[in-house]
Amino acid sequence: MKKAGYVSRTIDDRIVRDGLSALSTLDSFADKRDLYAVVGGIATQSYLPSSCRRDTADIDVLVGNSLDREGFLSYISSVKEYLQDKGFSIEIARKSRSWNLTVNSPNDETILLEFSRFSPDAFEKKKEMIERELENARQKTVEAREDRYRVVSPEDIAVPKFARSVIILQRQPEYEPLITPYTGPMSDELIRDTLNRNRDMKSQLLNDPENLLLYSKFRFLSDIYDIRILNELTGFNENALGDVVRDWPAMNQYPEIRDKLVPLLPLLKEAL
Repeated sequence: MKKAGYVSRTIDDRIVRDGLSALSTLDSFADKRDLYAVVGGIATQSYLPSSCRRDTADIDVLVGNSLDREGFLSYISSVKEYLQDKGFSIEIARKSRSWNLTVNSPNDETILLEFSRFSPDAFEKKKEMIERELENARQKTVEAREDRYRVVSPEDIAVPKFARSVIILQRQPEYEPLITPYTGPMSDELIRDTLNRNRDMKSQLLNDPENLLLYSKFRFLSDIYDIRILNELTGFNENALGDVVRDWPAMNQYPEIRDKLVPLLPLLKEAL
């Protein structure tokens, strides 16, 4: 099942909090706690108030090691046990770049936990970047609970989204006008309109998950919103931003297109 087929949620949803609480069990093990961090949409939400959180379909987790199936099952044993003790059923699948846990609640709610999967060679190529991301990760508290989980820094959220937006805009130059509303202050109206549009597009994708053009536009709008709202409400460290940019050579692949997106994150002018 593709991500577009899952119901999107925020960390205000109990099932997402259960997933984050399950991840927090990794912190009880000295050989596991420093090898994971939440990335992607849930990472973005972790830095934002409820009113600004964009729905997302899964909990993406960076794992700082190359694990075969046996190693992965050993690594997530406490996560799996926590969820099963809560009455969830779990399906585990190996994908091309991830290990996926489809978590189903007794009342038919579902959340996807997607753990990064690297071949030994691929991991070696990215090892320094992954180690830096994990070293700079921060601890967040699951809301209304005492459980704590690790999440990558705002810089490590924004730069990959920025690089992906450059690639999308290179392929779909007609998206350029979509950038303009996000180059100024993020008003309450713009935030509401963006979140509502995001939900509408996600609803369309649930009915038509093979619509690649719709998914591309959805991905582009989601990423530029995340970049801008993090810039507005959380902010970035200039030195950390420079370190992350150096790990993403794609940032310099299409400089003319990249510069059209820089107003979303003005501090990049100093980091590039």
